[in-house]
Amino acid sequence: MVLDRMDAAFNSQMFDDAIVAEIARHGVVRKFPIKTILIHEGDVSDSFFVILDGGVRVYRTDEAGRTVTLGFLGRGQCFGELALAGGQRDASVETMEETRCAIVPGTHLRALTLTTPAVAIFLVDVLIARVRDLSSTVKSLALENVYQRIARLLTESADFVEGEWVVRARLTHREIAECIGSSREMVSRVLKELTSGGYVRVEDASITILKKLPQGW
Repeated sequence: MVLDRMDAAFNSQMFDDAIVAEIARHGVVRKFPIKTILIHEGDVSDSFFVILDGGVRVYRTDEAGRTVTLGFLGRGQCFGELALAGGQRDASVETMEETRCAIVPGTHLRALTLTTPAVAIFLVDVLIARVRDLSSTVKSLALENVYQRIARLLTESADFVEGEWVVRARLTHREIAECIGSSREMVSRVLKELTSGGYVRVEDASITILKKLPQGW
């Protein structure tokens, strides 16, 4: 694990704007308020979403109602690639802020892959990115302790804004816990200690990394 790499790589999916724009052109643009569930786990997979503005959280819920967050996506990223094959959605997606998306029917997306090779390659890249993210998550849960998972989440989801590293998603302690497979109480304890040590600043769910986080705690 490399804790000093603050390169905003929590989701490795970064794509050519021209290809994203081409796919979005075949969709209907809609705006959604914060906390809108765009996709329900188990729904029929019949549409593909391109995020034009805003951000979303991808998560799964078990039969007991417990939730685990799989990741976050923002402007220029996409989700719903199972629309290519149909079947059921394997996760839910909820807006983290006001979000504008282009929604492309699965039939249009499939047609695009046949007529536009760049789109087909793009979708392969999407799937590869998903597998890499999943592999990284499984490794983190299996081999890292709670502090290391929190540190990874913070450093890999930070953007350099006006001279500071700011975690781009405004995350509550509960949401961080759902991301790393821990409890809200443990997250609160770690963040309190990092704040006291001068490593982070927490203001209204906005987290700023002030200096390189330690390898262990």
